[in-house]
Amino acid sequence: MIHLFLSHIFICASKQTNSKGEDQIMTITQADLKKLISYGAAKNITDSGTLPKGSRRITVTTGSYGANGALFVSESGKLYAIVARGGQLFKYL
Repeated sequence: MIHLFLSHIFICASKQTNSKGEDQIMTITQADLKKLISYGAAKNITDSGTLPKGSRRITVTTGSYGANGALFVSESGKLYAIVARGGQLFKYL
């Protein structure tokens, strides 16, 4: 189940381009991001913790007021998630 869910996330969040050839970032739901944390697939760094150097953003979650979460992957392949709109999120976006 977790492997299928992760495959879905990575397919949806893969690098996409629009009709003008510009890069677009795919979004996922806040619930999906929280599921990744509850399954143990991603480490929650919302309140504390830092991203390793070389980490890149995979996807963001959006709400009425803009970005409210993000999923990152380190060079080693470990996932990190921020699930709240705050300083930690905007530090890495």
